[in-house]
Amino acid sequence: MKKLVALLLSTMLLFGLTNFTFAADNGATDPEESVKENVNVKELFDQRRAECIIMELKEAGVEVTKTKATNLSKTMGLVEQLDQQGKLNKRAKEHINKLKKAEVVIMLKDGSVYSSSSGYLGQAEKVKDRQEPLSQITQENMFGILSQSDPTPSEIHGGTTGAFAREQLEFDGFDGIQADVTLPDISNIDTDDEQPWVYFGFEADGDSGIEAGLSYQTGNPRWVPYVKSGGYDYEGNLPFSDGDTLHVKSFITSSEYYLLIDYDLVLSGDHVWSDPSSVSVKRVTSIARDSFNGYNIDGESRNMEWSDTEVSRYNYYRYYPLGNFDLWSYWDGSKWYGTVDCTSDYIHRSGDDISIYES
Repeated sequence: MKKLVALLLSTMLLFGLTNFTFAADNGATDPEESVKENVNVKELFDQRRAECIIMELKEAGVEVTKTKATNLSKTMGLVEQLDQQGKLNKRAKEHINKLKKAEVVIMLKDGSVYSSSSGYLGQAEKVKDRQEPLSQITQENMFGILSQSDPTPSEIHGGTTGAFAREQLEFDGFDGIQADVTLPDISNIDTDDEQPWVYFGFEADGDSGIEAGLSYQTGNPRWVPYVKSGGYDYEGNLPFSDGDTLHVKSFITSSEYYLLIDYDLVLSGDHVWSDPSSVSVKRVTSIARDSFNGYNIDGESRNMEWSDTEVSRYNYYRYYPLGNFDLWSYWDGSKWYGTVDCTSDYIHRSGDDISIYES
């Protein structure tokens, strides 16, 4: 974490950019209706910091209304008042003190990316979804579930995209997930065709949703935070190493998503959910490879660990252990969805550790 703080400070000194504006697309698809508006970026970054702090207050049991905390200044005024009243616990105060000065990176709907310290970072990569969004027909086809043991990649939803351990909850309206994540040790990776990932995901009926976590850079071996939404994938430039343990938290609102790394870094963007009360959440560790056939991944990812994983329900503002909820999976007659190991020849578990390598 000292490396992260030092890197953030040096970046801020180098660029010194804290008050600038950019043009934000209002999301209109008709070119004649597409309006560019000048947005004060500092205000937008502060709004995202404020949203994270408000979420911390709610999780600490404090009732917060938008009239009490409409911007970062008013939010911090409320925090000071609550602290004087003895209504904030030590953990909440520690998180808030970090968040009020956290580095913030925002990816807009058009894929443009901006940071609070460096300004415009460029355009996120345009990508295809790792898997097709679930359809209503598929989700409702849950009667007469058949038994299919030891499936091949083609018999797993998203299975041909690589080897992975996926644990997913029901579509019951989950809006947050957090865990202490120990990054795996990576070796023997084919730098042209294979890439390890560790991430959380939110998805809903007909909506492939968002991913937020860490991706492994094969050319310059290191882990970096990333977010994926709306067909864009942004991978940050704040590196972590194999074996590092980080507190990773991701949550969604009705129109935004957030990824927090140790409360020092916030990645955020916009994603509108048609029905937040029907969102599912998942955690995944993987080695991605196009056209995975069950035996053509040579790389190894060893000793990745999820510790103290907790999830929250939409508008409950409280986290509960993942184990309190049933994992969701089903077989539709030809393919497994939800919780599954792809494949049993590659996924190895020892206690809380998950390793990926061919047996």
